[in-house]
Order: sequence, then structure tokens, then C-alpha cells
Amino acid sequence: MIMINYRRLRLNEYSGNPMKRSHRSFILLITSILVIVTDDSIAQDYTTSWHLPEGAIMRLGRGTVNDIAYSEDGSQITIVTSIGIWIYDALSGEDIKFIFTENRDDKTISLSPDGVTYVRASSGKIQLYDINTARPFLSLLETEGITRYIFTLNGRKLIGVGKEGLIRAWTFDEDRTLIRTKEIRLGSVNLRDVRFDAVAISPDGKLFAAVYFFQRAYKFGLWDLDTGKRLKGVTSNVRYATVLEFSPDSKVLASGGQPHSGVKFADMESDELRVPHIRLTNSGFITLAYSPKGNFFATANRDGVRLWKKTIERNPPWTQIKDKENRPVLLNRGKSDIVQILFSPDETTLLTLSNIGTVNTWDITTGEKRISLTKHTSSIRMLKFSKANGVHGNRLTSYSGWINWGIRQWDIRLGELLFTKSIAGHDVISPDGRISINDRNDGSLYVWNVKDMENIATLKGQPTQDPYKEITISSNGEMVASGGKDAQIRVWNTKDPERDSPLFILKGHINPIERLAFSADGKTLASSSLNINNWKTEIRLWDINDGSLNFTIKKHRFSVKVLVFSHDGSILGSAANDHTVRLWDTVDATQIATLRNQKGVESLRFAPDNKTLAIGKWDGTVSLWNISHDFKVPILYTLSSVLNGIIDSIQGEQDVISKLEGHRLAVSALEFTQDGSILASGSRDGTILLWDWRKVIAKPKNKD
Repeated sequence: MIMINYRRLRLNEYSGNPMKRSHRSFILLITSILVIVTDDSIAQDYTTSWHLPEGAIMRLGRGTVNDIAYSEDGSQITIVTSIGIWIYDALSGEDIKFIFTENRDDKTISLSPDGVTYVRASSGKIQLYDINTARPFLSLLETEGITRYIFTLNGRKLIGVGKEGLIRAWTFDEDRTLIRTKEIRLGSVNLRDVRFDAVAISPDGKLFAAVYFFQRAYKFGLWDLDTGKRLKGVTSNVRYATVLEFSPDSKVLASGGQPHSGVKFADMESDELRVPHIRLTNSGFITLAYSPKGNFFATANRDGVRLWKKTIERNPPWTQIKDKENRPVLLNRGKSDIVQILFSPDETTLLTLSNIGTVNTWDITTGEKRISLTKHTSSIRMLKFSKANGVHGNRLTSYSGWINWGIRQWDIRLGELLFTKSIAGHDVISPDGRISINDRNDGSLYVWNVKDMENIATLKGQPTQDPYKEITISSNGEMVASGGKDAQIRVWNTKDPERDSPLFILKGHINPIERLAFSADGKTLASSSLNINNWKTEIRLWDINDGSLNFTIKKHRFSVKVLVFSHDGSILGSAANDHTVRLWDTVDATQIATLRNQKGVESLRFAPDNKTLAIGKWDGTVSLWNISHDFKVPILYTLSSVLNGIIDSIQGEQDVISKLEGHRLAVSALEFTQDGSILASGSRDGTILLWDWRKVIAKPKNKD
């Protein structure tokens, strides 16, 4: 993804460190048909009735956050999400308005700095909308190749950044009337071959700055937007930055993200680096921001968020804000999950966005938290139903994020969020949500009790220097398995007091381990590995009682994306990039069924009775398949976010009963209640839908 902010543009590269990926996101897939809800029952209508797909009984989560802006007077906060636009009272945090968005055709959307205007780009045109009416007031012709849009600080200029160094600028007057359109190309740089790590446009709209990776090297460029001429200076000082920010007067460029370097300030008038720069005591720099008038500055890293006040001295130019006890103000202390920070127009409040979707506001003089908006989530990774008042299924816990996890528990009777918890730096959480594991790449896995974050075990014997290990935990949290590039699988028992070495080291694969999954009873482990010589995946099933190999399966081509056992462990489901889902008998390795034409499978889940298989896909669909007896009888039902969706089939046969609008993005998590009556689907769009799926499949099929 790419995230568009009115003062800077940050790109997400889908490679490398997931921590780095999560810090830069893109605003995309926002819709064209808008519906406004403004009455007092916004939250309840959104949860239980407003535009719910047919068959869905409840919606949880308010979507992943893509952009945030204060209103010009600071009284409101506007949040653009994957499913609509929310407007909150900045003092109380109460809902003011929700703009529901219908379709997913838009390429980009960006907010103006005052939160009054937003831009949509779709189908070859650009439209500017008034946030209050949700109606377009200006249409612009889109230049082919423009993929990113950003407002300047004063909102008077809209910049489009495109391929091959193309920049298009639209200038408006105070009444938002188009005055001028200008198109330039940034010298000889071919942006098609460039990977950008950071981009910024000066508030006055005159300068364009970028850090990019080109011809196997990091480079920095600064261009004059009026002439398109590349300017010299400061190139060696900021070329490793991952975030750039111009001061409100456009005279200074702040950069951060260089390992152990803190923040550097480059003077745009003298082309000199200002020293000393802000040094941070801990690595892991994430983001920074100027206040609107330039009187304050904020930085976020692993320690938390620090606040700085401008001094009258040139050296040093900033001093850290301290509280009444003369201690430096440190917000979000000890957490490294802040991905965006924003000052209020009056410079009294700082807004922070975490990578689990939580939005907080803080008093910058005291460091006290003012409001907390917790119902926006990041991508849903896992779902788990639990008991409440003796009834299973009354509680649903969702797990979102990556490395930094957001744990939220919901009362599904009322649709209310009960609590939110953040866990930083952990790789995996057990299916029952009780323990988590983080891998520090030092030869050990560290096991934690999620409830009180106590380190309960250290599992030794893990290879070092393998940052891409696959780790899984059994349902009861007792067994842990990991596999990586050495093609070996290590298995530990977290209850075993002798943990200096693994319980078993399972050998047999000859290529890196890609996927691991325990059966529900923790007695069987499935593993997959791709043979790069013939592009076939090998699936092995292991007996965890003695570490022996049960059998080997070699049917899939290309990588296996998902491995999952049925509730009783009798069936193993596997989904691969060969566009098939295959079901295996775990006793004798017999292939029970092959579901073909299954593109983009993201998740699988068996119903408790083993008669139905749910498949979640990248296009937002959930397909329900009858796997009870006749595997020539294909799909039961499809819950879809695409009106003209793909028809799935078993062995080429097609029989879609119905299609419904559902999630905007990939369905990344699925879970049935214990009695199988409700299916929960979680998506990368940050929402959860609860389905009365049995009622849906019982409905007569429309033969038209």
C-alpha cells in the first residue's frame, strides 16, 4: 500500500521487514457512491443494519485507517477508512457523521489538510468532493500514469505523482476554483524503475523531495516544481531516510529513518545540514511531524512519542518538552506502534495513529491522553469465539496487525467492543489467544502469557540469522513448532522444564519450510516446502508423540498458502498458488477432493461437523462448500464483495446459488462458533462480518 498525507507521501514496499512495511500504507479502494448517516444512532446502525450484506447479522470494526485530518478549527477529526469516512468530535470522540462508500473502483483518495475536501481518482478522472455533502464540486481530467495524489499544506494545490517522472499540479483559489494546471517531468529519472522510500512536497508547492532506490543504490533528489529542474545539495545526508517532512514555511526539510541517526534537518536556502540534529536514544525510528505553525515537532520511535519545542537559538533548534516534574514528556511509552502523528491546528493536541488502528489524542504540555478511538482496526489476522455467561459464541476476539498485534474482544450480542490490547514485537499468537511468541533471531523463542505479558518460557536451539521463520502454536498453547531456511522443523513443549533444546528436530524436507499447522489436539503437525527445482510443494504430516513421519504428499504445484485441519483432525485442507484447494484424509493420505479454479485463497476453515468448508479469498468473497458426501456437488454459497465475481467450481462444475456484497479486501480469517450456527469472517479491510450462513444456504436459489 501507499499512504497519502497532505505533507508527505510514503510508500509501502511488499518486501523486506514487515515492521517497515507496516509504517507506510496507501490510500486506495475507496468508493464512488456515498451515503451519509448523521443521526444519533450511527454506531448501532453501522453495526447491525446499515448496508449489511444479505445473510450478515452484524458488522464489527470500522475499517483500516488510511488518512486523518483535523478540521480547520480543530473541532472535528476526519478519518478515511477502507469502507467509508468517519467524522468525530475532537474533544469527546463521539461520532458526528459516517459517509458509507459503496463500490471499490477508486484508485486513490486523499484529504485536504483542513479535512473539508477529499480527492477521488477513478476511471480516468479526478473528482474533488465536499466532505459535508459528499458531493463532487470539481472534476479534473486525469493524466494517464498518475497514481498518487497529495495536497499541499494550504490546500491550494493538488499534486499528482506518476510514472516516468511525471508530475501534474492543479492550483485552486480560495473558493476552490481551478486556476491553473501544470505538467512537468522530473529530469531524466525514470520512476518506473525506481522504488521510493519517502516522498514530500513543500507546503508552498514549490519543491518536491524524494528518497528512492535506483540502480542498486539509495539516492535523494530535490526538484523545483515550477521548472522541473533538479536542485543540488543535501543528497548524501538524507539518502537513507524513510520519512521526509518539510517545515510549514518550506525552508527546512526534516528526514528520519536512518539507522541510529535520529532526525536531520536540511536548510533549503543554504543547502546545508543543520547540526546538531535530534538524536534518539533507541533505534527503530518510525515517523515525525511539524506542528502547523512550526513551533513544535514530534518524533516516534521504539521508546514512544517525543515532543519538541522550537528554541530561539539556532544551535540547538529544538528542546524536548518536559512535564511539571521536569521529566521529558513521552507519549505511548515503551511502544513502537505509532505510524502517523498529527498536530491540531491550535498546536495544543497531538493525534497518534497506531499500526493496530487505534487513534489517540494527547495534551502536548502534560502528556495526558484526551480521547481514544479504538474501533478502527488493521488487517484481521485471526478470530476466536469464546464463552460468556456459560454460552459459547457470545464473545469474539479478533487479532490484527503484524509484529505489533491489536487484540480486541467483542460482545456479539450487542455489537460492542469490550476491550483493546496491544502487544508489540511478537510474531505469533496461539489459537486460544493465551500465549504469544517473539523471535529475536538470537537462537531462542520467547513465550509470553498474553494476559499479563509475563515471560513463561524460553525455547532454545533455534537457528540464528533466519528472520523469515514460520512459527506455529498448538490450540492449547503447549506445543510450538518453527521451520525456516535450513529445511528443518523444531518442536518444543512449553510445559517441559528442560528447554535447552527442542523436543524433536524433524528432518526430511530439502527446501525452506513455508507453512506449518497443528491439528486441534496438538498430536499431528503438517508442514509444507516448495521444491524450486520442479516447483512442486511437498506436504508432510508428522506424529508429535514421537516425531515420526506419517506420510508425504506431492500434489500441489507452486507454494502452499494455507494449511488447516478439520476440528476432529480427520481432514487436512491445503490451498496453493496452483489455484486449487485439496482435501486429504489424515489417516492414509487419500485425496478426498480437489476444488479447482480457486484463485487468491487467503483462508480456510472447516465447520464443526466437517460437512462444510469455508474459503476466504483476496477479492473479499467467502465460499461455502458441501464436503459431506458428494464432491461433485459444488459450491453452496458465495458471500462476495464483487457484483461480477468469479464463479468457483469443483472439478470444473459450476453451481453458484447466490452472491452478496461483503468485504472490500481479502478475507484473511474465518471462524465458526462451536455449534456451527455463526460464521465470522475477518478481512484486511479491518472489518468482521457475522453470518447466519445456514439460513443463507437454506434460501431457495434464484433461477433467473
